Amino acid sequence: MSTSYISEETTSLQPAGAPTGGYTRRKIWPLILAAALIAVVTIALLRKHKPASQAGETPLTTPNIRTAPVHAGSIGEYFEALGTVTPLVTVNLYSQVNGEVVAVHYVEGQIVRKGDPLINIDPRPYEAQLQEYQGQLERDQAVLRQAEIDLARYREAAAQDAVARQTYEDQEQTVAQNRGTVKNDMGQVEYGKVQRSYCHLVAPISGRVGLRLVDPGNVIFSGGSSPIVVITELQPITVVFNVAEDYLDQVRSRHSFCGERLPVGHRGKFPH
Repeated sequence: MSTSYISEETTSLQPAGAPTGGYTRRKIWPLILAAALIAVVTIALLRKHKPASQAGETPLTTPNIRTAPVHAGSIGEYFEALGTVTPLVTVNLYSQVNGEVVAVHYVEGQIVRKGDPLINIDPRPYEAQLQEYQGQLERDQAVLRQAEIDLARYREAAAQDAVARQTYEDQEQTVAQNRGTVKNDMGQVEYGKVQRSYCHLVAPISGRVGLRLVDPGNVIFSGGSSPIVVITELQPITVVFNVAEDYLDQVRSRHSFCGERLPVGHRGKFPH
């Protein structure tokens, strides 16, 4: 009798339209599935970030450390500054003769040594002129020798009073004139040689050649305002730069320690 009373009491306390036990189970299963999915994702993430030693990978080896003896010395102080490179010597070559360029022996930016050939100008007109000067010299030298032979004869004749004194003296002046003519011809020959040498331009200094300003076939003239070759000396070379006033004390101390010169270098290179 008591059991029937409790069942009736419980049934009487349940509200009308309350969900049954099956409906409650259908509501709990999605929560269980969501919790299981979260657990699977968490395990996957933990395995992904697992240390290499736990994942079966080869562990990192211990680096070798080497020792070296310690030496006492100055570690140096370095100051960075912007500078301007200024060459000590820059040579602008101009043509001293007129003519056609027949050969160019350099390329832009090439390093040349003193005496290296640069440009050849057609030398044929100047060689012909030099040959003319040489022929004139040979002719006047022959005239001089003939005048000297006549002078020797007149000297002997004048000593024996076989010829007038005036004739002998006139011959002396003729020889002097011929000697002057020969000297003038010799100067013309040397001038012709110099003009011919101007047809072969060579580097007067060692350095770097600038832009190529002429090509074979171009006609150049002497006395032009534009250079045909520019050479810049690279060794030695100067660099002008400013150091901040804040470093003045350090510079003075290094100057007194190193002497008159301080080592200077550019970024990435050992100072020199």
